[in-house]
Parts: sequence; structure tokens; C-alpha cells
Amino acid sequence: MAKKKKFRKPKQKSTIEAGETASIATFGPRIGALVYDALIVIGIAAVASAVGLGIAEALIASGIVDIAGRYVDTAAYAGNQIWFALLVWGSVCGFYLWFWTHGGQTVGMRAWRLRVQNADGSAISLTQALIRLATAACGLGNLQVPFDMKNRAFQDHWSNCNVLRLSKDQNGSLLRYADKLKQKK
Repeated sequence: MAKKKKFRKPKQKSTIEAGETASIATFGPRIGALVYDALIVIGIAAVASAVGLGIAEALIASGIVDIAGRYVDTAAYAGNQIWFALLVWGSVCGFYLWFWTHGGQTVGMRAWRLRVQNADGSAISLTQALIRLATAACGLGNLQVPFDMKNRAFQDHWSNCNVLRLSKDQNGSLLRYADKLKQKK
């Protein structure tokens, strides 16, 4: 009988820091981190919406904006304004851009011991984070992971970076390093 061909290569290893290796993150942990982050993003969007509605109410109350006859209430007015959408989506995008470029881990990624980084272990740039955000399609880019030989998502290819699954020691050392940086400031 002929040998069956394997469809997957062994998990790729990538460096995180000098001498340490971590594996490329698989589908499960990526989705777990996505769910954690979704809960935080909902909160961020709610706060941004509340701020936006406060601004809209202030504009209406001061007489700068008149909604009589055009909108039922403040929410209807704000929901049709481009600045309101930019405020909410900008806050959500800012969350991801900040965490990816400052440590490579969102809150969900920390919980699931994931880190986004370049092949040499360095943090991704703002440009890479923007490309990653634009190509992630609200998480749908992760659907490519089970079918990719190197467990890379669509956004990983386009932004030329990797998401690694860290060991507990590696994740802890990143958190301790971040605490030391905070203390120096």
C-alpha cells in the first residue's frame, strides 16, 4: 500500500526572544482571544457611543444643531452622522492598533498567551498594524488558519507578521518586562 501524504507540515517555530522559541498560533487560541477581545470592544464601543451621544445632545441643547422635523431624537441624529461612526470605529481600531504596536498583545491575546510580532521577534509597526486591521475583516481572516500549511491567517500574510503561541514563562516574562517599563516612567 502506498503511504498517505500528510496535508500539514509540522508546526513552524519562530523566535520570540534570544534563545527561546514559540509555535505559530493555531485556530482555537486565535478564536478564543477574538472572543475575549470582542467583549472588550463592545465595552469600548458603548463608551464611545455614550460620549458621542453626549456631544450630540450638547450640540442640540446649545442650538448649534436643530433636529426638529428631521430626527426623532438625539440617537437618530447621531446615528446618521459620519463623525459619530468615526468616533465609535476609531475607538475600536485604536484599541487594536495600540496593543499590537505596544507589546504585541491585546487583553484577549494575553489571556490566550498569543503575541503578534515580526519574524525577527520585533514588534510590528503602525503600518503593519493598519494593514493587519484592514485585512482581518473583523476576524474572518482567521478562517484561513486551518487550511494554511503554516497556520497563518489572511492578515498575517498581508502584514508580513506572525501570531505566536507563547509558553507560560514567555508570556509571564513579557508581562514582567512591561511592568518594569511602567515603573521606569
